[in-house]
Amino acid sequence: MSELGGMILSLAHQLDDAERAELGRLLRSDRVPTPSGDVEPLLTCAEAACRAQCHVETIRRAVARGTLRGSRAGRFLRIAPSDLDNWLRRTSRCQARPPNDRPTRRRTSSSPMREALALLERSVA
Repeated sequence: MSELGGMILSLAHQLDDAERAELGRLLRSDRVPTPSGDVEPLLTCAEAACRAQCHVETIRRAVARGTLRGSRAGRFLRIAPSDLDNWLRRTSRCQARPPNDRPTRRRTSSSPMREALALLERSVA
């Protein structure tokens, strides 16, 4: 067990049953208090990616890099909506091009297969 985990356990033993129950409820909660005192629900990575209109892995990488603040509840990663909004304001994302605006790939007329077929046709004729 980590040093922090040991400290939390020793402090939890000093609480009475009602305080211990409240602490457990807060630790399991998917809500986080805001500076104004309100409580906002935390987002999963999938919900954050949906709001940001990006891939889930983009959210996970941003948290791993430290550019987006996230918190772990066990093995689950949660993100406060305000943190996601701040990250989106700070992050410059390139705009996706419309599908018909993508550059077309040119086909070369001299592929190895075409050259082999042309050589075969010349040898047969």
